[in-house]
Amino acid sequence: MPTFYWGTLPTADFGEYNRNQGRYDLLYSLPYYLTGLVITVVGCGAAPLLLKHLRVSSTHSFWSATLATLVLLILVAMISDAGALLRIWRGPVFLLHNDYPFVTIWSLFKTFLPASFLSGAIALRKRWLFMRPAQP
Repeated sequence: MPTFYWGTLPTADFGEYNRNQGRYDLLYSLPYYLTGLVITVVGCGAAPLLLKHLRVSSTHSFWSATLATLVLLILVAMISDAGALLRIWRGPVFLLHNDYPFVTIWSLFKTFLPASFLSGAIALRKRWLFMRPAQP
């Protein structure tokens, strides 16, 4: 379950779920939509703004965008963990605890690295599109 779920999870028995399937499907899918939105905003919005603010050379756009996105996603995970530990919202804790089982590291790896590499690929493609010489 993504950590961005505020409140308690909806619970329903099988009959109630069948009567209100659309409602429960929406309630259970909201955390995934929110997590996807956060990852997209970080990778496509915050990381490019950070790199523009730091005036990073466009020749290193792939690796700098990848690293910036990875660092920002780790910071977002830590903020989410802090909110869960301070009981602001409910959810699992990924980074701010004493035990790091393989499942936790694997889930972070499967989420953060592809998103970071996609952000780097977008930056590389953007550089390639806007830096090409004009054709006659």
